Amino acid sequence: MKNTIVATIMLAATADASPRGPREHVDLHWNYDEEDGWTCHAKTAVEGEDLFEELGEVYLPIDDTPAELSGQRYLQPSGEEFEFTGVPEGEPIWIASQIQVPDQCWPGFSNDQATGVFGSYQETDVRLSEADRSLTLSWIKLTLTNFAYYGSGNGAFSLWNEVSGTPIVWFSTHDQTQPDTYLFEAGSHKHLNWGFGAPGIYRIRLGASAYLGPGKTHPTVASDGFTVTFAVGPFAQWQAGNFTAAQLDDPAISGPDADPDHDGMKNLVEFAFGFNPQSGVAEPEAPGLGLPELTVVEEAGMYFETLTYPRRRVGEQNAPLLYQAMFSNRFSNGWQSEEITTTAEDFPAELDGLNAVWEKASSRRNVGSVMPARGFARVGLLGL
Repeated sequence: MKNTIVATIMLAATADASPRGPREHVDLHWNYDEEDGWTCHAKTAVEGEDLFEELGEVYLPIDDTPAELSGQRYLQPSGEEFEFTGVPEGEPIWIASQIQVPDQCWPGFSNDQATGVFGSYQETDVRLSEADRSLTLSWIKLTLTNFAYYGSGNGAFSLWNEVSGTPIVWFSTHDQTQPDTYLFEAGSHKHLNWGFGAPGIYRIRLGASAYLGPGKTHPTVASDGFTVTFAVGPFAQWQAGNFTAAQLDDPAISGPDADPDHDGMKNLVEFAFGFNPQSGVAEPEAPGLGLPELTVVEEAGMYFETLTYPRRRVGEQNAPLLYQAMFSNRFSNGWQSEEITTTAEDFPAELDGLNAVWEKASSRRNVGSVMPARGFARVGLLGL
């Protein structure tokens, strides 16, 4: 026999088209025009044709899976030469590598500036190779003009390339001993290592400059800043896919404790149980998702309070969202988290599309041989 009992949730904590998160080769593509100034787009390819998108229309996802499993989470190596990342030795660091990893976002810099637009000169920055410093080239200089991190960890950001195992550091929000600039030649295409100290949203603002005349003469007009969004880990990717660039800069809208659509559920709840944080309607995005449901089940003369709910799979994440079921005979206090058995299983075949990300969890406790008059349950969300 089954009887439904009220279930509640206790927490630890009309939009534009959703930005997309390409897991492929993505270039920040720069160009300069004397009338319009600088532009920067996200360049990908669709069926062999170049696709240029506004930076606000995309975010760059960095997955929280170990590198040995073709993911983008590494361990900070030992040695003073890597201290610029701001990550302690042996701790996780998330890297979009200069070497392409299949099925992961692979960001780079590119431009197809016509020959003769920029003047050539010898660049003396010692971070360039000796061979590059000996050449007279048309250089483009990118500058880190602003940086914001939204998360709860060590949100350090760095950009570097490696030469024979030695890092050449271009940007570092942790180490301020050198300028946050990067140099690459007009007409070239480059990939570097993009490092992140913790899961979360990273908003990285870049500006560009060059010289129109030879020998560092006739500088270009000042570049506007162009902001690219990196989303490290599942929750950040969910945020970046559901909120505009401007909303990501406002934690009162996109943060875990915000409720921008005023449906009574914080963003963390919407993420945890499969809702749209911008819809204003408390309806799950797919059958099988939704808020926990509490029932009482009789088995061999014993009664079990059973709480069922969708749960995001832990997988190989470093700090996954954790779900903690609790029961009580009272709504206000006496919550019990011990002597609860929790199991999980795949969704049935008709809901197989959920199984890559979700599983169906069931938590229950034995309440004895007498049918309870009332009962309450909640799911705490921990770990972000």
